[in-house]
Amino acid sequence: MQQLRMRNVHTVCVDTVDPYTNLSLEEELFASCNWQEGEEFFLLYVNEPAVVFGKHQNPWKECNVQLLGERGIPLLRRISGGGTVYHDQGNINWSFIGPKEGFSQEENLEIIRHIAARFSDLSEADFTIGERGDIFYRELKISGNALTFKGNTALHHGTLLINSDLDSLGSSLRGWEKRFAVRLDGPAVNSNPSAVTNLSAHSRERLGFPEFYAAAVDYLRETGALAGEAQAPGLSESVIRRITEHRSADWTLRRTPDFRIFPVYDWLPDRPHDREGMNREGANQERAKEQPAWLVQKGRVYDPDGSERYDLCSPPELLNDAPGEGPDIKPDTSANTITDESPGKVPHSRVQDAGNVFGLTEFEARLAALSLEAGTD
Repeated sequence: MQQLRMRNVHTVCVDTVDPYTNLSLEEELFASCNWQEGEEFFLLYVNEPAVVFGKHQNPWKECNVQLLGERGIPLLRRISGGGTVYHDQGNINWSFIGPKEGFSQEENLEIIRHIAARFSDLSEADFTIGERGDIFYRELKISGNALTFKGNTALHHGTLLINSDLDSLGSSLRGWEKRFAVRLDGPAVNSNPSAVTNLSAHSRERLGFPEFYAAAVDYLRETGALAGEAQAPGLSESVIRRITEHRSADWTLRRTPDFRIFPVYDWLPDRPHDREGMNREGANQERAKEQPAWLVQKGRVYDPDGSERYDLCSPPELLNDAPGEGPDIKPDTSANTITDESPGKVPHSRVQDAGNVFGLTEFEARLAALSLEAGTD
């Protein structure tokens, strides 16, 4: 049994599967708690299909934004760093929220490793923690994590693959560099992809969210760390503001660090470079000089002459639509439970809903044509 320092962990189980709501509830806990000595929260939830990327990442480099829009899969930027992850109801999200003083990423990951082994009835020796804090089952990644600090509070959260749709995961996490003959250059943080697996592929046990939650409670009780169960915040005005921000293109897309798009040309034997004996890399560099890079600032694409050509965040086919209206939501001030009939659905404009962006078609057609010209497969 793992030996834990003295911890007072309150488990929090969220029963909505709306990704906008769940990220907002997590942020509300992180921002609003008044800590007692050693007290902390262990939040658990699952989401409907969604792609969530790190605060300092470039979504067009990390994922297929157009495909997500076509499939109606939300795209969200979280407040922590780290890489891009695919969520669905076969993926468990866990969060430790507690005092910065005494925070231990290593101990948190050991807790997740032990719970994962217990819950799946697999050998604990087959679960290892990598250099970046990823958790592996027999060299295949099952969990990634990220963290952030604010004031005296720490947020450490991650994922655990139980029975996720790995085909959808793979197709969703294919950015422009994987689909076109281009290179994206900028200060954004890049993901570090690894081969992944679902725990259900290796276990005979029934694996689902209720079973994981039960295993987590049992483990924390046995180690003396369990302080009890707490309720998730209600849909307060603050939470609804957070949901609205997560739906906005300003936060999700326009916050992307400025970047440039460079063409990457394959070897073209009919060009003079071949006769001059220039190697493939040199030929690519010379060829690229003939096509200056596009600049992307706050989601707007500029040609080399500085003229704006495309706005990736305000698709033309949506600009003339009347703003859509979702179900009316009123803040829940009477209780700490989520009681709204449609949790997480707030009135918003279709143009601002970053989970339904279809305006990449025209620009991606340009990138596809460039790829054909470059002679790449």
